[in-house]
Amino acid sequence: APAIHWLLPETQPPAPGTSVASLRFRALLDGTQRSFGALARDRNQQALMLMQCALFTGWSCSLTVLPLYAAATHGASPAELGTLYSVSSALGVLGAPLGGAAADAIGRVPAVSLGGGMLVASFASLAAVDSQLHLLGTMAALGFGEAFLMSSIAALANDVTPPHLRGAQSALLAQVGDVTFVAMPIALSLLATTASHESAFLASAGLIAGASAGFRTLARPC
Repeated sequence: APAIHWLLPETQPPAPGTSVASLRFRALLDGTQRSFGALARDRNQQALMLMQCALFTGWSCSLTVLPLYAAATHGASPAELGTLYSVSSALGVLGAPLGGAAADAIGRVPAVSLGGGMLVASFASLAAVDSQLHLLGTMAALGFGEAFLMSSIAALANDVTPPHLRGAQSALLAQVGDVTFVAMPIALSLLATTASHESAFLASAGLIAGASAGFRTLARPC
């Protein structure tokens, strides 16, 4: 984002006759860059970005590799795929409030770490699924863990972000998620195609585990 910011015409010195609206837009871009820079230097924000990347890596795998795996390996029909995702979403309805409650009860950082651990275990388990029933149970655990992690990330972000930077912080995390969604579906699909679906699941588990380890190193208890 900062690199793109400097390339925009609006960030260059104003030419004679520049309109007031253009100057205001430039000031807005300058403020955005300063806000993003302040957030990017904060260790807790760096930790949050890692876990946002982990969350979107999980979603990337769930939305690209998992349906291909279910259809190719277990013969799942479109209706059965719909059932898998409905069960995952239903458990997410339970996981979201429990993630928030855990963040209040045991602390923000431990709750986020717990949510990351759930995702690692779920994707590692997907590599060993041997039946549609096992797949259904793993999808349920995955949906619960993703929602749990999302709620605990939001709770931590609210605590460690100054009120005047919360809008910028939301935008920054959204950008991290978007960049992850650009790269990870392609990367994981290629891995599943060239190696195996199980390799993509294990790679997702490894990436999330690495992000979780980095999170625990960077995050400071609230």
